Amino acid sequence: MGETNLYTEPQMNHIRMLYAEKVTMVDKWLGYLLDRHWIDGRLLASSRDGEARLNAYLDDYAYLIDALLELLQARWSGDDLALAVQLADVLLQHFEDCENGGFFFTADDHEALPLRMRPFSDDAMPSGNAVAAFALAPLAARNETFTWKLPKEIAPGTVEVVATVHYSRL
Repeated sequence: MGETNLYTEPQMNHIRMLYAEKVTMVDKWLGYLLDRHWIDGRLLASSRDGEARLNAYLDDYAYLIDALLELLQARWSGDDLALAVQLADVLLQHFEDCENGGFFFTADDHEALPLRMRPFSDDAMPSGNAVAAFALAPLAARNETFTWKLPKEIAPGTVEVVATVHYSRL
């Protein structure tokens, strides 16, 4: 039996065009983000009137690393990989809870708060802890030059905390 194509050649050309447009759009968005929100090796969470402010949170770093990894699958860029590594370094340096596992929602140099939360439950979107553990794995697994702990050393603490939080509610 011969090969069956789900799409005609004109349909495939249209899909390729839309895909290329989306990658171009993401590249423009990333350029804007780097120009306005990546200041002195740290990510800022919001901007108004062209001025970025407020330190970014765990979710901002984790989701951006994950988005960069997705973009790298669409088209390769050494600069994007280097940015993902820089983001991961900041994430581990400023957000990781080395004593109990997982990551805090705020950085260690954030304004003083009565309690630094470590969100583990998923709401409408996956928690920053889940996305961070998921996003760090491909970075550490494929590059021996990275200086942080492998996710197998980070993730068990995160998974243990998540299991404790979720199962204690049952």
